[in-house]
Amino acid sequence: MDSKPLAKPSHNRYDNIWEVRQSGYPNDSEVERCLKRGDAMDYVEIGNGIRYYSSAEGFLKAVLSQGCIKLPVWKVLCPRLDNKKVGSIYYIVKDCDGKRHVYRATYGYWGTGPHEAALIEHVLESRGLTFEVRDGDYLLGLLDLI
Repeated sequence: MDSKPLAKPSHNRYDNIWEVRQSGYPNDSEVERCLKRGDAMDYVEIGNGIRYYSSAEGFLKAVLSQGCIKLPVWKVLCPRLDNKKVGSIYYIVKDCDGKRHVYRATYGYWGTGPHEAALIEHVLESRGLTFEVRDGDYLLGLLDLI
């Protein structure tokens, strides 16, 4: 990353992912190598055209290999009830075939998950994709489950 934005992006206003990203990536080629790990896009088809990925790398491989995706990338924050400074982040991408690609990351734990969200945001932002932040109330609607 040659230059860093001076201000925290609006899609990171409720989580610590921006701070995790600022710890840096040595270079973008390391990110590309990270995406090449593993042979398969590890997901479970959970019905209604929803693919739930078990790794950030698998999610990114699937999203980046799509010929067409519908913007924005949805970022749904679901804080824990007992501590709103930690919680889950669901990244949801709809492709032009109507499939929804979902990955669950975390924020606020510092060391047990935020790096995956940071990787997803770094890779997708570097390719010009935009995020739309929503709270947990939107999760079921975005998955077309309600």
